[in-house]
Amino acid sequence: MTFPKKKNQKPGVGGQHAKPYEATIEGKKCQVNCFDAQGNLVLADGQRYTCERLKFNPPNQPPDEPEGDIFGWRLLEAAKLEQWHGDWNWNDEPLPLKEWIELELQKPYAKRGERHPQYMTRAIVDSRFRQLPAALLEQVNGVAWFEHDDGAGGWNTPILLKSFRPLPLNASPKVEATKSAPDYFTSIKDAAKYAKVTERTIKNWKSRSWLKVEQLGRKIRIAKAELDKCIKKQ
Repeated sequence: MTFPKKKNQKPGVGGQHAKPYEATIEGKKCQVNCFDAQGNLVLADGQRYTCERLKFNPPNQPPDEPEGDIFGWRLLEAAKLEQWHGDWNWNDEPLPLKEWIELELQKPYAKRGERHPQYMTRAIVDSRFRQLPAALLEQVNGVAWFEHDDGAGGWNTPILLKSFRPLPLNASPKVEATKSAPDYFTSIKDAAKYAKVTERTIKNWKSRSWLKVEQLGRKIRIAKAELDKCIKKQ
């Protein structure tokens, strides 16, 4: 099924669709209204996501959306991606991408040529990652599929995103991805600045097991989502 695009028409850009439609956002079914004039994805409940495309076409891969315009098409799915320990986390799921694919191939039904419905979408993303230069891989923060005429209802061609994260509900629609808080902080100082507390408070939250801090050698990583939970406990 394709979403026809009339000449000089961009469905859902800068205003609402006639009727909200369903799409999968971060693994959950959501009602989508539109993309606003800044290219932010707007859900029916008012939540907005930055959605900035990473423009790159690897060799021997199908091209991305012609003319670089992804906002004129109906969104099917958008997933958050994050590179960590040489693999990719998909919507904060416990299994990283490559391990998920390997386990999927070991299941009994895989021997019959069947696949989990999500297998092809993730396998295609993994294949595209292998052809991206390291400098571009570092910029990837998400992936999306749009309903367009690629011969498979939009699912074959993933659109990699250099920015995909929720915006604060009270933020101006003009807030850009670079001004949004990152998904993770790599220092106590930055985490304290975001939470508007002292560095000692961050350490106290950690010692009380309120705050999960990932440690890799001398490096640390604190998830913004974990900080938000602590802020609400105050």
